[in-house]
Amino acid sequence: MQGNSKTGKRSHINYEGVPYTSTLLARNYSLVGEKLIVEVNIDDISTLKAYLSDGQELDYLKAKGGGEENRIL
Repeated sequence: MQGNSKTGKRSHINYEGVPYTSTLLARNYSLVGEKLIVEVNIDDISTLKAYLSDGQELDYLKAKGGGEENRIL
């Protein structure tokens, strides 16, 4: 997981070069650097299901575009 609270870069993961996040994940910097398990529906990759490394369900993550929308203003 990536993100940086000092620069305002919201927490997210990258899948196939696209950032994915959720409201819960975007503001949770405690998981930055952690590995997540991701469930992918290849018929619809607009949303991924994320789990913590111990298998606990985390959240559904939605694909985001690049640029300023991934920054906290």
